[in-house]
Amino acid sequence: MKYPSDDRIVDSLFLHKGWSELLQNHFMSKKLELKKWQNEEYVLCKKHEENLMFTGTQGKKLRSKSEVIIDMLLYKYQIPFHYEERLVLNGFEMYPDFTIRHPMTGETMYWEHFGLMDNEIYRNNVYQKMKRYCENGIIPSINLTATYETNDHPLNIEYIESIIKIYFL
Repeated sequence: MKYPSDDRIVDSLFLHKGWSELLQNHFMSKKLELKKWQNEEYVLCKKHEENLMFTGTQGKKLRSKSEVIIDMLLYKYQIPFHYEERLVLNGFEMYPDFTIRHPMTGETMYWEHFGLMDNEIYRNNVYQKMKRYCENGIIPSINLTATYETNDHPLNIEYIESIIKIYFL
């Protein structure tokens, strides 16, 4: 059985051929574990597939240009993620925009982008979704990143990049 390692020292030992051969039967480097996770099959959101109109990295179809920006920057910085992966919280099925594994710790985190904050019905759904996250220990600025935009305040690439640098690098 291979065990994931949180120890950066073990990861650095994998760079040396002799140590790698010795350790490979007992540990899996964090980088390898996360790469394996990113390439795994997962349950995708099947609701409103007709809205998947934009192409992101690796041919993924996304719902908005803003999600494409987030997708491209996560990919650029080699942060492992899944798009709209199924998450069940107390029996309620949700599909966070991005499920992310922190590249250093492996911790599972989530990123929601709320792009229609001018719309009252949409805003009410956002409030309910954020409440459900918080009730289940998924807390903004701890293990949940949330970005918002309105017609007057569109998403900014530099802002997304700064969030990635603060929370994931």
